[in-house]
Formats: sequence, C-alpha cells, structure tokens
Amino acid sequence: MEESKYYLVKVKEKFVDMETNKVKTTTRQKLVDAMSITEAEVKTVKLYEGCTFEWKITSVAESPIDEIINN
Repeated sequence: MEESKYYLVKVKEKFVDMETNKVKTTTRQKLVDAMSITEAEVKTVKLYEGCTFEWKITSVAESPIDEIINN
C-alpha cells in the first residue's frame, strides 16, 4: 500500500481590507497530507468552500517533509 505524502499548496487570496477599503492580495501556504497532487487540490478546495473572498490555487508541489510529529 502506498503511503501518503505531504504537499505544499499555495493559495492566493483576494479580500477587501476593512480599514482602507482597498483590495489586498496575500499568498497562503498549506501543508496537505494526501496520496497525490489531485487529492491535495481536492482537500484544499474543500477547505475554502463557502469563503466569501476570491481565492485561487497557484501551485501544488510535493514537500520534502516526510513526517509531522504531534507530541
């Protein structure tokens, strides 16, 4: 059985700054545990479902991270 990997997904977000009333753009990076690039994209899309701002996945790449320790 194939092991899952970690993928770095970059997402560009556009939103209106409430203080200045200007459109701002920022890039967020998500580390996604998935079996493939496609699965990493699907998981990221689900994360952003229902968001009220504009967003777009700009890249997905396999991460060199091989393990996350949560102790």
